[in-house]
Amino acid sequence: MLFGTARVWKRLGLIGVLLWAKLEVLMGVFFDFILVLFRYLKVEDLVLFCVTIWRIWYCRNAKLHGTPNCDLSEVGTWCKQYLQEYQTSQMDNSSVSCGLDQLVVSWIPPIPDQYKTNCCSVFDRGKGRIGFGIIIRNSKGEIMASSAQFIEARFSIKISQLLAIKRSILFGMDCGLAPNTVEINESVVVNWLSSGSHKDSEYGVILDEIDDLMHSGDRIVFCSIPKRANMPAIALAKEALKISEEAFWMEECPPFINDIVKADKPV
Repeated sequence: MLFGTARVWKRLGLIGVLLWAKLEVLMGVFFDFILVLFRYLKVEDLVLFCVTIWRIWYCRNAKLHGTPNCDLSEVGTWCKQYLQEYQTSQMDNSSVSCGLDQLVVSWIPPIPDQYKTNCCSVFDRGKGRIGFGIIIRNSKGEIMASSAQFIEARFSIKISQLLAIKRSILFGMDCGLAPNTVEINESVVVNWLSSGSHKDSEYGVILDEIDDLMHSGDRIVFCSIPKRANMPAIALAKEALKISEEAFWMEECPPFINDIVKADKPV
């Protein structure tokens, strides 16, 4: 049913990522397919995907039970309108919030034979220093490399976050561990990178630099995650504010984040 409705996904602009995700789990099961989508789709596309699945299921049941009051050709339009109405209804209710940040409570490992890089930037405005934390792990949650880096600067928050992403990609390449996924607890810059927007803004230069890195090797997916799923990188970034020299570790991490990393490991 899912892939028999290709025209629906094509109208929604999701057909490419769905076919790619299907190939990722060709020998697996539907649950694996859903996990892949949770890792790689932007939040807004993930929400649209879930609502569309729900609507297709409803249309299928309506047809089976002889009540064909659901036109499959209108599914895409119906889903977008439904989401717009729902989001509008929530604008006046600040106590209600539902998003990926509430669903993700800990770090999710990458699929086998891939690497995931987590990064973060923090400030010490008094010292005029920006700290960067980077950690690269495999599908077993094993640390492949980690780093605490810094620069003496007073850049804006968005620029520092983009620098964290750029440095994490370069660090992975230098270690021979080019990432397949880069995660940071910041949704705005991730959306810029995913959509290719803001190239003509003050952030354009560094966005172009990251874009060049993206196309220099394998495909890189950028994901926004909540802070609680990025704690090792945050701890490394805070440590970078204190040290006098940048620190690098291969296949290990400093003792002060051991417990955090262990808590992230898949059972």
